[in-house]
Amino acid sequence: MRTIGFDIETTSPKRGRYLAVHECEIVGWSVAWAEGQAMYVTGKPSLFSRILESDEWQKVCHNVKFEWTVLSRDIGVTLSNFEDTKLAAYLLGYHSTHLKNLTRQILGRDPISYEQVTQGRDMSEIPPEEVYEYAAADSDNTLMLWRVLEKGMSKQGLRRVYEGIEKPIIPVLSRMEKAGIGVDEAHTIRLIHQFEGGLKDMTEVVQWLMPSSHSFNPGSSEQLGWALERMGCPVLSRTEVKGHMKTGEAELEAVRAWHPQLISSILEMRRWGKMRGYVQGFIELRGPDLRLHPSFHQAGHWEEMADVSKESPVTGRLSSSGPNLQNIPHHISESLGTEIRSCLLPREGWVLVSGDVGQEEARIAAFVCPEPVWSKAFERGESIYGGFGRAIYGREIRKQDVFECDVAKKSILSFIWGIG
Repeated sequence: MRTIGFDIETTSPKRGRYLAVHECEIVGWSVAWAEGQAMYVTGKPSLFSRILESDEWQKVCHNVKFEWTVLSRDIGVTLSNFEDTKLAAYLLGYHSTHLKNLTRQILGRDPISYEQVTQGRDMSEIPPEEVYEYAAADSDNTLMLWRVLEKGMSKQGLRRVYEGIEKPIIPVLSRMEKAGIGVDEAHTIRLIHQFEGGLKDMTEVVQWLMPSSHSFNPGSSEQLGWALERMGCPVLSRTEVKGHMKTGEAELEAVRAWHPQLISSILEMRRWGKMRGYVQGFIELRGPDLRLHPSFHQAGHWEEMADVSKESPVTGRLSSSGPNLQNIPHHISESLGTEIRSCLLPREGWVLVSGDVGQEEARIAAFVCPEPVWSKAFERGESIYGGFGRAIYGREIRKQDVFECDVAKKSILSFIWGIG
């Protein structure tokens, strides 16, 4: 079987700060057939479609869901017999699955970055002579990475997971993204106004509780920190660059005793703001068909996102963005979370189903250990966090303690895996 590296270059339409994948149009494509041997061709790969759809050719891509989606929509090609270096790197535990980072880490090459080529321009605006080296290198690097990653998966016994679980999901996720989800516009707009009202009211409360000789915007973390510090609020930590007082939720909770009413008001103000911003996304992120088309991330963030420094999620589950439909906020109350969910509409004759598995990581750990105490707790329907707390601290811990306290996180991990 013949193996090639394959990559496409596209336009970069945006919905908010997210790439609108289902609106991308192919500008050119590149193919690599041996190390250091690759080419870039402008236009759509229509004449190359027979190879792209052939099972006799193995096509190696990085983040193949993007190629699958765009090829299908733009030229009606169904990519077959594909491999994905991004998925392979994710299964092998690489912290970053971005092509450029993997190229540096594994191949020892310093690749040309997307920003260096585009310099703020859309790919369709750039002459081919400025693109070909970058595009051809992507295919070449992808092909070389596959040779390394494929061996790594075989050595670590991950091929069955890759072939049987991860790869078959790619076309499914692409079709899910394409189908999208409807939005009840009237209900969404009513919620936006409701959340704006809550934000306005709490902002006024915060400003009343923080009399200052200088006007400031409590919605700005920097200005809020400045005003709190002038009031005498304890400063537990500062930002690295400008040295401003940190005002994240954890920092504010830590100084709650200094001024309980003010801290509670600031946190509630922010919650109203988060709710408003989230629901506004239902309107702003819709496609031309007035449906939301979120991206489902199987192995980390899209290669095309601006911030490629973020690590891949380590939970082993899907995440989504543009918008994030898996963590619908309910900061103020569960009933408002239900109201937000009601903004999303199924197709006629269909229903939307929401499901979740509670404490799955701890359940897996209890089964693998094996740990009979934990297993019995699950069977009785008890929270595993209660058992953790009693075993480590002699008291129950709240679930949020696990996430807010670094010491608790380290202790619990040590308790589970015996690494501390």
